[in-house]
Amino acid sequence: MADLWEPVAGVFWKTAPLLPSIEWSVDYGVLFTTIVGALAGAGIGAWAAGYIAEKNKTREQLTKEIRDTNAAIVLALGVMNSGVSLKKQHVRALKEDYDKQRKKCREIISIMAAGQPQTEFPKINLIELHEVAPPVAHLQDIVLSRLSTAGRALATATALTDSVINLNTALKRRNELITRLKNKDFPPGARKEHLCFGLRYGDGETNEEYGDSITGISLYTDDIIFFGSELCADLGEHAKLLVERFKTRRLGGQTPEINTVDLSGAREAGWIPAAEAYEPWTSGFKKTQKEQLKRWSFAWLKRR
Repeated sequence: MADLWEPVAGVFWKTAPLLPSIEWSVDYGVLFTTIVGALAGAGIGAWAAGYIAEKNKTREQLTKEIRDTNAAIVLALGVMNSGVSLKKQHVRALKEDYDKQRKKCREIISIMAAGQPQTEFPKINLIELHEVAPPVAHLQDIVLSRLSTAGRALATATALTDSVINLNTALKRRNELITRLKNKDFPPGARKEHLCFGLRYGDGETNEEYGDSITGISLYTDDIIFFGSELCADLGEHAKLLVERFKTRRLGGQTPEINTVDLSGAREAGWIPAAEAYEPWTSGFKKTQKEQLKRWSFAWLKRR
């Protein structure tokens, strides 16, 4: 016992370790590997889950935009066709007949001025045309608010909407003038021919409102057809870029289909105005496909 206990200042103390032995040792290499592996596994799992979630989100966004683009193509085609129908049924004949009768009216005046008797009278088409109501508001909402397209498509959609408004204004004005003509509401010294064909009356006055309304109806109808066809083309290109992005990102699932529009028949028949007539407008939007893709990608990143 003497070797275990020693009196210190009259008190016996046991020389024992402060902590009892637990009879095991730690392999820090294995512990480190286990912890790092667990953390790496958790990190990779979290990254994989986030990647899959982001991939699914991107696929849903692209699929939705492709569907919205398809809907916009159908609407743009419908607006364009409303212009073509109006031109076929009324506007082309109205404009051609007006120009013919206006020319004939001046020939009659020349004949009478030469002392020859008047043998015929110009005919005036006073059939009223109703205003048009294509779904341009819904179309513009899709293009401006739901699609990531930028530049030309936005300008085309706006120009198409303005064309419909301008056409309805011209149609309304012509109908008002027809009402005046039928009611014989003429200025002093004027007759129906003076107001319809812009002839001088009274003290040398002229009124070109009726002729201007017909010219406006013809021009704005062509604007609707042209901008409608251009918007179909712009939206078709945008849809192709969306599908290309869908494929390159390998989002999985079936690639959404896009609506295709073939307007070659309408162009060959002369219902769609030539692009040369709109050169001042189209020249401001000439760009390569690479630039278009860059602009589209920038617009997409802004939405994200």
